[in-house]
Amino acid sequence: MNRPKSRDFEDEDKEKRDNAEAAFREWLKRKAAEPRTPRASPSREAISRHLKDEARQRVINQWHNNKRFHKKLEAFVQQKTENGSKHDNSNTL
Repeated sequence: MNRPKSRDFEDEDKEKRDNAEAAFREWLKRKAAEPRTPRASPSREAISRHLKDEARQRVINQWHNNKRFHKKLEAFVQQKTENGSKHDNSNTL
């Protein structure tokens, strides 16, 4: 049986270690070059703005899912199609 030389293993191991160290040094350089910004939580104003937007969107979704709205929309579309080629833009929802 041919046994691989231990010197080859040592050389490969040293090369792998050198590559890993070089990659780590490059990562450290990239990390040091990044801007140092504070990683803080959102401000109270940002949180309240987000909650207000979320509540507004919830109301809009409820309004769009309301069956009364669908009936009005269907009636409006039907009225528009019955009028045919009239281009009266004064009727809106």
